[in-house]
Amino acid sequence: MIIDKITKMAKATRARIAVGAGRDHEEKVIESARKAIDKGYADVVIVSSRPLETDIEHVVAGQPEFKLIELMKKGKVDGVVRGTLDINPIMAALKKEFQVQKILRLAILKTTTGKSFFFAPVGIDDGWTIREKIKLGQYGAELLRKLGISEDIAVLGGGRAGDLGRSKITDKSIKDAENITDALRQKGYQATCAYILIEEAVNNQNFIIAPDGICGNLIYRSLCLVGGGGGMGGPAVAADFVYVDNSRAGARYENAICTASALVGMRGADKKKVGAAKS
Repeated sequence: MIIDKITKMAKATRARIAVGAGRDHEEKVIESARKAIDKGYADVVIVSSRPLETDIEHVVAGQPEFKLIELMKKGKVDGVVRGTLDINPIMAALKKEFQVQKILRLAILKTTTGKSFFFAPVGIDDGWTIREKIKLGQYGAELLRKLGISEDIAVLGGGRAGDLGRSKITDKSIKDAENITDALRQKGYQATCAYILIEEAVNNQNFIIAPDGICGNLIYRSLCLVGGGGGMGGPAVAADFVYVDNSRAGARYENAICTASALVGMRGADKKKVGAAKS
């Protein structure tokens, strides 16, 4: 249901999305851009460090990571997708151009059986405090609601409830998961402490919160890069821009382009609501 909603929104919006193409990976990006265009997800602009053999619109820049963000800042594209560019200069450019200190991302994942769900944290530097995981829970839940889907959040911990006392690290992880669950419930969100039972969470809930960013990144890689699962990219949340992250090791990026286009559509709908309220 999640992916169907995103795809429908992307096609209705058909935003102008820029995607990065790093050296030695240009062909993979070109193929993904072509698929995104042919499927009607978006009008795509490729940003690379050298000219490409393609009829798809592309921009050449000595520092493609910074150019990617500059195009969005200047309004020449509606949103951007990492593609195969280096993540660190992209994050630096986003923080500089949009004056933000922290960029939180979640992932939209799909199992081999077709079950889709939101997942966070996925950045290795994300989700290391209770406060940040609560924020991710809130932001992800609100994004689900914008898609017309009621959130059902599963918060993971380092063991079962009965495992308390086995180690201090495990105890803290379990208690953190319980506290995060309680905090989300108090804020009006549907949340369950799933403890370490990720297999049940995937089957029963539509948004999973991992214990920390390293655990989250490993779970993502295990599912999508080893286990045959898939995803729709990792959108930045609660941001004044549209940025969708992805793994350079992934086989394709048209799904991330699709998500970026859908996010542009959702932002447009929000602005219309604000305008209607003021009139």
